[in-house]
Amino acid sequence: MKHLIIGLLVGLVIGACGARSPRSSQPAAVNDGGGVGALEGRPTEEIRALDEQITTDMASLGLQPPTENEVTEMVVAHSVPPPVEGSVADSCEAPPDGEGCSDVCTLADSICRNADRICDLADQLGDDEWAIQRCASGRGSCDRAKTRCCGC
Repeated sequence: MKHLIIGLLVGLVIGACGARSPRSSQPAAVNDGGGVGALEGRPTEEIRALDEQITTDMASLGLQPPTENEVTEMVVAHSVPPPVEGSVADSCEAPPDGEGCSDVCTLADSICRNADRICDLADQLGDDEWAIQRCASGRGSCDRAKTRCCGC
């Protein structure tokens, strides 16, 4: 009887451990049924939507987001740019004053806000490699957009 109980306990422990699914490095499929607000509660889908918006805004600025190799290097070297406090234009050494700077800096603000939200979501997901990389990519894009705004 003692061996039967021990066997059942071992089986329960093994079953409980085996029931855990490993965390995937790929995000869940995107639900095409709404905007970013409709994705609340589904962090990977919201990250994907925000990441796509950053890519669109970067293209509007004529900039490329960091490549996957650059993102990997940032993550490995722990050199992800820090978040921008306040508006991007306020963080510039000299206020941008050229023609069209307002539009450039508004897009930079959007990119940086979206990057910050991605990083908040990545923090919620813990050690999800894909989310960490999206955070690094967003922060790298924010840094490039900030440089563009401040150089305007």
